[in-house]
Formats: sequence, structure tokens, C-alpha cells
Amino acid sequence: MRKQTTEDKSKRFNVRPKADIPYAVMLLDKEYRVGSYGHAASTLFGYEETSMMGILVYGILPGLEDKIDQSSESRISTPHLVNFRMKANHLSGKTFLVAVALRGIPVGTCRHLLMVRNLDRRKA
Repeated sequence: MRKQTTEDKSKRFNVRPKADIPYAVMLLDKEYRVGSYGHAASTLFGYEETSMMGILVYGILPGLEDKIDQSSESRISTPHLVNFRMKANHLSGKTFLVAVALRGIPVGTCRHLLMVRNLDRRKA
């Protein structure tokens, strides 16, 4: 019997390679600065592993501030935004289309969970 390789397992369980992770997840503080993030976030936006910490999220998602303001006007609590499309900024200066979801969720010093999905067919 042939030994199963990693590639065989990947096909069997439909595992995607790291570079093609569909969602970037970030935790933001009350001022919308990045407090925690995964490999997919740094890859999606073109940053080194540790260089995203503390950056203001409006720099990479410039339309987010307006969406948050609109959401806050209609709610008393933390903004809750689901699956809206906007342009994102890559560190290289290129822009690309993303879908964004934002939810208030207190985790340590972080107050918001942000999920971003690249909608462009080309690599950012």
C-alpha cells in the first residue's frame, strides 16, 4: 500500500495553501488600531509578520471610518457591520476589492473583531 503524502491529504480535505487563506482576521482596540492579527492579514495587506501591530485600520481600509460612523448613528452600542464591499490598500500602493465584517467583541484590550476577504481575482 502506498504511503499517503501531504499533497494527497490536502486534496482529500480540500485544504488551501497558506498564501490563499480566504479570510484575514484582526482584533482592533477601541481606537481601531490593530491589536492582534494572523498570518493571512499580513499577507493580504503586504506587511511583515510583526509590522501591522498598532497601525490604524483606516490606513488599510480607508472607507471603514465612514461605514462605522453610519452604523454608530443608528445604534447605541458598538458598530456591527456584515459583508459590505470596499477598497483596501496594499502596502505596495495597489488597491483591491474586499468584503468586510466588523463586530464588537471584548477580548483583552481589543474591542472589535474584523474579518476581511479578498474579492479580487488577482493577487493583491
